[in-house]
Amino acid sequence: MDETKQQPPEPAEETEDFATMFAESLKHEAEQREVAPGEFVHGTVVSFDDEYLFVDIGAKSEAILDVNEMKNETGELLVTEGSPLDAYVVEVSEDGSIRLSHSLARRAQSRQLILEASRSGVPIEGRVEEAVKGGFRVALGEGMRAFCPISQIDLAFTEDPQKHVGQTYRFVVTQVKESGSDIVVSRKRLLEAEREEQAKKTREMLKPGAKLTGTVRSLKPYGAFLDIGGVEGLLHVSEISHARVGNPEDFLTVGQELEVVVKEYDVEKGRLSLTRKPLEADPWERMGTDFVEGGTYSGNVVRLTDFGAFVELSPGLEGLLHISELGAGRRVRHPSEVLAVGDTLRVRIQGIDEERGRISLARVLGEDVEKLPALAPGAVYTGIVDGHAQFGVFVVLPGGLGRGLLPKEESGVERGVDLSKEFPAGAPIEVQVLEVGQKDGKTRIRLSRRSLQEAKERAELDSYHAAQRQSQPSAPPLGRLGELLKEKGFRLKE
Repeated sequence: MDETKQQPPEPAEETEDFATMFAESLKHEAEQREVAPGEFVHGTVVSFDDEYLFVDIGAKSEAILDVNEMKNETGELLVTEGSPLDAYVVEVSEDGSIRLSHSLARRAQSRQLILEASRSGVPIEGRVEEAVKGGFRVALGEGMRAFCPISQIDLAFTEDPQKHVGQTYRFVVTQVKESGSDIVVSRKRLLEAEREEQAKKTREMLKPGAKLTGTVRSLKPYGAFLDIGGVEGLLHVSEISHARVGNPEDFLTVGQELEVVVKEYDVEKGRLSLTRKPLEADPWERMGTDFVEGGTYSGNVVRLTDFGAFVELSPGLEGLLHISELGAGRRVRHPSEVLAVGDTLRVRIQGIDEERGRISLARVLGEDVEKLPALAPGAVYTGIVDGHAQFGVFVVLPGGLGRGLLPKEESGVERGVDLSKEFPAGAPIEVQVLEVGQKDGKTRIRLSRRSLQEAKERAELDSYHAAQRQSQPSAPPLGRLGELLKEKGFRLKE
């Protein structure tokens, strides 16, 4: 009998596992592919150290990528083990090592996105880097630059290109080559589309009497054009205020936000007429109280016609002084023979027709302007707000003394306050005359509210100090020194 021990056979299960693993190994090795420089690959981060990321891209060896490419501005690593990663192969060494670049992949993706944005019209985000001749250079993505013509950066022409530099906007790509170069973009097209969408909603609200807020876009001698939620409307010079407005620039400024009321909207022609009169106190409400039939008042000549002169009694209240009232017994062919615009007269109200909005006047002779109170610096009056400008408020002084300017710096309100809201047209206002002078043949009156406020504060301070003095015991006269010493216990020789 052979005493040599026979080795037991390997279990069938272990043999099958080894065969499976070996087959998988051969399959994996067969699936590993060769890569070449310039190839775009998808991979997974396997590990990393201080210098490199190690990336599995399905090649025979792991690829490496400079770790700094995947850090943000603060030095924080943006990926972890297992993170997916897209990159370009930039080098394959003889020993089989592979070097990748993620930034090149980002540039390629940026080019592809820009091409897609050009085809589809989908907006992309860009940052205006600098103003150049004829437009702006815009950064769109990883190393991608575009040109935006100056006419395409905003709805209106840009007077100051520098205000856009550093801003991030959305743009549409209007021109691009397949290589991704020569990119031209427009912001204006997006703004126009947004404005039209906004205008659709605004048109639904354009009913007579509707109160809306608009922005003054331009000023003309005949009125102001406002942007009302994407719809352009005209605020005619006659609708700016109840007070007479000679030049819209004296009341409004470009860029000013303004509350207005819809007067009329022609849907077919797309014409929108606006007014501000309903937002002000109706000057005709003063008839019967401040102005009565038979009363005598001072007024300024604001307009001459063939049949007479129109005299402004108060902002928004004008009466007709018929030519037959001007001659004082002699025939006058035209009012200009005896009057000029700006003259101050004493007139009597002969008749009031409220339904037709007409006031008839007669001139009061024997009361010349010279007999009115003298207009001198330091005098204090309560006038009526007549209009607004960027630099101040216009005020009509009582008694026909004229129209003065309350400069913004003398208004007594904080910087940035809207003067038109603080001092609405037609409202009474107390002012002090600072200066009276002549310029271009016209009297220039400079007014102040600040001086009145400062005088009031000084008076209040003086009153406080006086009260403090009264509350303290007054010092005894020197002649009573002996009596005081006796009160304190001192004995004096007789």
